[in-house]
Amino acid sequence: MLNNLNEALMIPNDLNSNLIKEFFIEIYKSVKKRLFSKNKFSYFILHEILEIPLFCCEKIYNSINKENLPYLNQHQFVDGMYTLYYGNEEELTLLLFSILDFNKNNYITIDDTKLFFINLHSIKHSNKTVNILNEVIENFFKGKKELEFNQYIKRCEFYNKDLIYLFKYIIHKNKFFTYKQIEYFQQLKIINDAVEEQIINETINEYKNKITNKLLDYIALDYPNKDERKKNEFIEENEITEIDEEENNNDDLNELNNFENDISNTMNNLDKEQIVIFSKDNKEERKYDLKKKHSSSSDEYKNLKNSESNNEVFRNKLEKFFMSRSEINEEIKQRAFSFQVKCKNILNKNILNQNILEQRKNEIILYTIDEDNTLEKIKLKIIKNIIFIFEFDVEIQDFIYSHFIFLNSTYLEIKGLTPIKGVLFYSIHLISTYGNFRSSTDLYIETLNEMKQFKEIYNSENNIKEIIHDYIMTNKEIGNGKFGICQLCTRIINNTKKYFCVKIINKINKGIDEDEYKIMMWEKSIFLFLKKFPNPNIVKAYDYYENSDYIYLISEYVNGTDLKEFYEYHKFDNYTLKTDLLISISYQILNALNYIHSYGIIHRDIKHTNILINNKNQIKIIDFGLSRILGKYEYSKDPYGSLTFKSPEIIMEYNYNEKVDIWSFGITLFYLIFGRTPFQDQSCKLIKERICKENIKINVPFENIEYEILVNIINECLIKNYHSRPNSTQIIKKYFYDLEI
Repeated sequence: MLNNLNEALMIPNDLNSNLIKEFFIEIYKSVKKRLFSKNKFSYFILHEILEIPLFCCEKIYNSINKENLPYLNQHQFVDGMYTLYYGNEEELTLLLFSILDFNKNNYITIDDTKLFFINLHSIKHSNKTVNILNEVIENFFKGKKELEFNQYIKRCEFYNKDLIYLFKYIIHKNKFFTYKQIEYFQQLKIINDAVEEQIINETINEYKNKITNKLLDYIALDYPNKDERKKNEFIEENEITEIDEEENNNDDLNELNNFENDISNTMNNLDKEQIVIFSKDNKEERKYDLKKKHSSSSDEYKNLKNSESNNEVFRNKLEKFFMSRSEINEEIKQRAFSFQVKCKNILNKNILNQNILEQRKNEIILYTIDEDNTLEKIKLKIIKNIIFIFEFDVEIQDFIYSHFIFLNSTYLEIKGLTPIKGVLFYSIHLISTYGNFRSSTDLYIETLNEMKQFKEIYNSENNIKEIIHDYIMTNKEIGNGKFGICQLCTRIINNTKKYFCVKIINKINKGIDEDEYKIMMWEKSIFLFLKKFPNPNIVKAYDYYENSDYIYLISEYVNGTDLKEFYEYHKFDNYTLKTDLLISISYQILNALNYIHSYGIIHRDIKHTNILINNKNQIKIIDFGLSRILGKYEYSKDPYGSLTFKSPEIIMEYNYNEKVDIWSFGITLFYLIFGRTPFQDQSCKLIKERICKENIKINVPFENIEYEILVNIINECLIKNYHSRPNSTQIIKKYFYDLEI
C-alpha cells in the first residue's frame, strides 16, 4: 500500500537520502542566517517554512523537538523533516502518535485526532470532505475515545493503516519544496564537491612531501573524531580514504618522531576528512606555503624541542610556530579556480543534459553595492518558492553558488531610477522576513526590460496573490487595536460596489516582541481556517494578503453596531432590553461559541464591543486577535483578555480552557440586562480581587420566565471554578432546547 502511495505522490524510487538531508541543512542555515540571533527557531518560524496551519506546525514542532529545547537545532530540524516527508512506515507511525499525543501522556484521543486532521486538511480543502475525513478517523478508533500507545501500534499493525497513509498523503501533497529544486541543488553540489575534492587532493599531495606525518597528526588532534563528524555532516563512508604513510624522512624530521603519545598517531589514522576540516577551520584563504623546504627550518625545530622539557608548553609553541609559517598558496588556489571553471563547462555540457534555454529560465543578473560603495554582480535563479543566489567571482569570471532563500518570505518594492557613480540604475528593494526578524537588500538592474523581466519572474513564482489591489481603501477607520486598525474598503463585483472591512496589522511595530508576533500569527491562521469553515454568527472571512510591513485580513462589513452601542440606543426606562431580543442574542452568541469551540478555537476576548449586531438583529462575533487553538484536554496560561471580562483562572494565572469564553459571555449578558459589568472598582488590583473572591447573587424582581432563564444562565456562567462551569453545548441543551427562537 505504501509503495502504491509513493507512486501516486510521484516520490522517486532512487531518492538520495544524503542529498535530501543536505538540502534540509541548507534550508536551516538559510533561515538561521536571516534570524540574526542564535536559538530563535521556534514553531511559528517552522510554520512560515512548511506553510501548513499554525496549530499543526506547533504539534509537529513539539514532536521533532525530542530534547525539549527552547528552539529547534539543526539536527532536530533535518531529522524531523526527513522523517516527516520520507520516513518509512514504522517511522511515520511513531511520529504520528507523537504528534497526536498533545499532552504527552502516552495517549491519543479521537477528538484531538479529528482536530489535527481537520486543520491539516484545511490547507487546500473545504468542509465538503470533512465527513469522509471523520469516517476514516472513527473507523480507526473503532468506537473508542482514546488509544494508549500499544493499542495504537496494534491498530496499525493488525487492523488498518489508513490514518498513517492519510497523514503521509496530506503532508506530501502540500510539501513546501519540489524535486526540481532538489535536482538543481544537487547540480550545484556536484560543482562544489568537485572543486573541493581537487583542492583536497592538491593539498594532500603537497603536504605528503613537505612535512612530517606526525606533525599532521598533531595538528589534527583537537578536531572531532571521524564518527562524530559523520553523524553530524552525513559524510558517507566511501568518501573517506586513507593516506599512505610517508616513507622517507630526513634526519631532522626523524627527531620529531620521538614525540610522546599525544603525537604518536600515524599518517594512516589521518584521513581526507581531517584535512578538509583542518583546511576549512584555518581558512580565510590561508594555505601553507608548501614550496618551502622543511629542512631549512629543522634547526629552529630542534631549538624548540630542546629548549622545553614540558610537552604541553612545547606543543603550544610548536603549534604557534607552525601556524606562523602559513600563508596563501596561490598556486593551489589558481589550480582550484581553473578546475572550477572546467567543472562548470562539463556541467553545462554533460551533467545537466538539458536545453540551455531551459537552464537559464527564471535567471536574472543584478547588482548590489558593497561596503566600499562598489557595484557587485549577483545572479538569482528562481525555482518555485526558492531563490538561489550566486555571487560573481572576479578571479574565475563566473558565478559561484552562495545560498538560497524562500520566495514567500520575501517582498519586492520597485523604487525607480537611482544614480550610482553617474549611471542610472533601476532600484529594487528586496525585503526578507522570518517571524519578527527582517533584513533588506537593495538590488540594481541596468535596463527597464530586465527590471520588468525580474518582476514578472518574481510574481509568477510567488504564491502570494496581491488580492489587496482589487480593493479600494476609503481611509474610514471603523476600529483600532494594539497591532493595527480596521478600515472600510470597497470592491466592484458584477458592476456593483460592495463594502468590506479590512484589518491592517502592523508587522514592523518596534514594540512587538516574539510572543506578540505569535499572537498575530495565530490570528492569521484562525482567519484562514474560518475562511474555509464559516458560520452565520461569526464575521465572514474573505481574503488575505501580506507584504513586508502589513497583514491585511479582509472580512464582511456588518451594517450595524456593537452590543455596547446597541444597548445604549435600545434600552428601556428600566435599563434593559426586550426579553425576546435578549434570548435571541444569547442563543446566537452561544451558537457561535459552540461552533468555534468544536474546532478547538478559544476567542479569549468575548465582550460587548467584539460582538456586532446588524439591522436584522443577527449577531456576528469579530476580532480573533487573541485567539488560539487548543486540543480538548489541553490548557493555556496566557494572560490575555479585557480585565472586566477576564475569568478568575486567567487572573490567577491557572491553566484554563475554552470555558474562559463562557465566563466572558456571562459578563456580556449581565451588561445587556443591567447596563454595567458586575465587577467594578477604582483600581485594576481591586477589580481583580473582586473577580476572584466575590460571588455574584442576582435577585431580579422580574416575573417574566425569560428573565429568569437569563439570570440562571448568568449565574452558571459566572461559577468561579471552571471545572464546574458548563460549556456552551450544555447551556444550549438546558435552556434553549424547548424555546422557539
